[in-house]
Amino acid sequence: MVGGVVLLLFPIGFGVLCLLHGETPLSGRGAKLILSGLPGAALAIAYLSIGIFLQFHWFWASQPRLEPARLVAALLFVAGLGYALFSLVALWFESGR
Repeated sequence: MVGGVVLLLFPIGFGVLCLLHGETPLSGRGAKLILSGLPGAALAIAYLSIGIFLQFHWFWASQPRLEPARLVAALLFVAGLGYALFSLVALWFESGR
């Protein structure tokens, strides 16, 4: 039980640290991209909402009145990740590739 709580604090802590520093890394397939500004904040909120969603899903699932909180966390994840990816695609098209 305690290990699960600590494990879920990693995405929450990472999202908070990214918001405080103003830069959010996005890594994949050997490439690392650091987003700053509004796209970076949106991606940090997506990281943060992953931890919040999993917390409500696994540890507070027996409380039906907290179901809206899980829905809000899922919507924040989709919105944050969507905005960050939209910004990356817009930047890619601006660069003329």
